[in-house]
Amino acid sequence: MQQLENLIRPVILGGGKSIQEKMARAQIPQDTIETAKEQRRRYREESLKPQYLMTRDIRLIDDEVTAALQDLRAQLDAGTITDIGVQFHARCLQRLTELHDQLPISPKPSLAFLHGCMYNIVDRCLHRFVRVEL
Repeated sequence: MQQLENLIRPVILGGGKSIQEKMARAQIPQDTIETAKEQRRRYREESLKPQYLMTRDIRLIDDEVTAALQDLRAQLDAGTITDIGVQFHARCLQRLTELHDQLPISPKPSLAFLHGCMYNIVDRCLHRFVRVEL
């Protein structure tokens, strides 16, 4: 079962390093970065507990958070969104609040779980908070 979990949600050795670098680059305050690393750690812990959420629900959450972030990042890179790093981070958190209310899951995961999911995605180098440099 653990091997399956590792395939579904791979663990990055030295987890949290990418979060630190990407959020610092976006000029996000250090206390916010530390909170993000803690939320990521708790997300990983909770997502590996089969009694908290069913595997299919966790997969849905991962997919929906990834899709929401992809949409926002595409708008940022296209110039539709002109936020600086701190503003874009706040926009991402707001989108997760909206997504939380829309998830067709019972029981609903905590908002902190969705935040942790986002920071896990950041740590896996699949999201950033600044516009791409061309």
